[in-house]
Amino acid sequence: MVRIIVLLAVVAGVAWYFYRDPINTLLGKPAPAAQKMYRWKDELGKVHYSSSKADAPRGAQPADLPEIGIMSTDKAALDKQAERLKAKEQEAKPVGDLEKPKLPQVRNLAVERMEKATDKLSK
Repeated sequence: MVRIIVLLAVVAGVAWYFYRDPINTLLGKPAPAAQKMYRWKDELGKVHYSSSKADAPRGAQPADLPEIGIMSTDKAALDKQAERLKAKEQEAKPVGDLEKPKLPQVRNLAVERMEKATDKLSK
């Protein structure tokens, strides 16, 4: 019985660790604050970014980057959109026994050179 309780506690701890952000949003806790990014140019003019002030050189300035947002979607709306796209795809397909266009035949340049060389030798 104790083993089962310990196992359940371990599984719950691992699940919380991997899914803590979705769990926190379900519980109403705010998301973690955005991480600050630093930007600088080296001697060659190449731009570098770092999330750690300690890794950045002295002249590094905070980078003015847009925040990455999370878009919430409605599964039903996405399913309807997928159905509309499938319907449009079906309408675009030709109906009947139309021949598919044949792909152009591509020949290997090495084969052509070998054929030319054999033609020269045979003459």
